[in-house]
Amino acid sequence: MNISLTSELENFVKAQVASGQYSSASEVIREALRGHIHSVRQREFEQRLELSRKAWSAGDVTEADDAYFDGKIERLRSRHGL
Repeated sequence: MNISLTSELENFVKAQVASGQYSSASEVIREALRGHIHSVRQREFEQRLELSRKAWSAGDVTEADDAYFDGKIERLRSRHGL
């Protein structure tokens, strides 16, 4: 895979390798992608958490107690003929 970088990004990558913190440009890019993936997942988690909080505040939740799971198990058993 080949990628194109702006001169600013290319200089940054070269500086990171020159600093000795990374052994190659590929290592710098992999680390940057890992950081980006982490940021995306963190934002998605925070969005889901906010939706859950809103649902909780609105009373739009179901308590997952033993009766809830027993009902789920029974529905699965009847659906699959167990």
